[in-house]
Amino acid sequence: MRISASLNGLGKERRLSNVRPGLLDKFQKDHASFGLLSTLKPVDRRQVESVRIKFAGISQSYLDFIETIGTGETKDGLFIYPPYFADELASHASFRLYNAPPSRRLFGLLAPPPAIPPKLVCVADSGASWRYCLYLDGSDKVVCLDMVGADVMPESDDFLSFVEQNVFSSAER
Repeated sequence: MRISASLNGLGKERRLSNVRPGLLDKFQKDHASFGLLSTLKPVDRRQVESVRIKFAGISQSYLDFIETIGTGETKDGLFIYPPYFADELASHASFRLYNAPPSRRLFGLLAPPPAIPPKLVCVADSGASWRYCLYLDGSDKVVCLDMVGADVMPESDDFLSFVEQNVFSSAER
């Protein structure tokens, strides 16, 4: 992590992620020019610090993104939001439906679904049955949690690359 010289308003130096230099600048330009990210609302530094404390070990690139660019729905339909623990999905109607024994048999899944990993937080989705998540282990890796079976699959090396792949790469196709 690199340290910025500026203070974050709470009497502490603000840490900035060092993943994919330049992507945050690209996103800021897009946000300012009414681009795909312009519908997102930046999160207040105090709220970001609250997230950092409540979800210790969360990705620094995610924190930088929500403070600089924001949360909400992008113009192309990606939802980026404050984190919540992934195990809360077990009570979600879709999760319960997809993982009920009749549905699992229909999908050819005979074993019970695996447990949702601990220390996994949801931070984004595209409206389908997948949730994009971060582990609370200090890494920046984004994984995809499939509500059909609670499988966890690698998605991206870091949150900024995840946004670039899911917002800008899909817009360029």
